[in-house]
This record gives sequence, C-alpha cells and structure tokens, in this order.
Amino acid sequence: MPAKKADAKKPSAGETAAKGGKWSGGKTKKGYGSVRDPKTGKVTYAHRLAAEKKLGRKLRSDETVDHKNGNYTDNRPSNLRVVSRAENTRLRHQRDKKKGGAKN
Repeated sequence: MPAKKADAKKPSAGETAAKGGKWSGGKTKKGYGSVRDPKTGKVTYAHRLAAEKKLGRKLRSDETVDHKNGNYTDNRPSNLRVVSRAENTRLRHQRDKKKGGAKN
C-alpha cells in the first residue's frame, strides 16, 4: 500500500539543496538557522555568515561560533563570538550546568 502524503518523509534541507530544489533556508534539528547560496547551492549556517560579516573575513577551519546566550536562533552580532572548538564545548557545558542539566 502506498504511503500517505502525510506519512511521506520530508527531505532534509541538504537533500533538497543537493537536488537543486528551491529550498533557501531553514533550521537544523538542533535549531541552527541555515541558508543556501542560490548561485553555488552550498548550505551554510546563518551564525557562521553573521560572524564572518562581523569579522570582515571568512572563518578558519579551526574556528567555530559560540552563541553567548545559548540561543541558537539569536544570530545578532553582539551574541556571537569566535572561539576554538574546545572553548565552545567548555562554554556550552558551563551554560548547561547553570541551567541544571546537560542538553544534546
């Protein structure tokens, strides 16, 4: 029996972009905003684009972006800071401790 439309798996943002779909942005499962470049089709996190604009340069591969307030949808330049992956993990654990538990 064919699957009902409501039961059909919705393609992920990456799948849609890879297939040349009209998807232009959305959120990941963790809540990060993402944007697809219409010229290249490359999907990039919105917070990385905002940090690059704030810095005036591309992020290096050893740099990551921390959301100071822990809200992944808050991409205001004042809420973003560029840190190492280790520092980002430490800061996230620190925030989770204050909230009273770890989050994935």
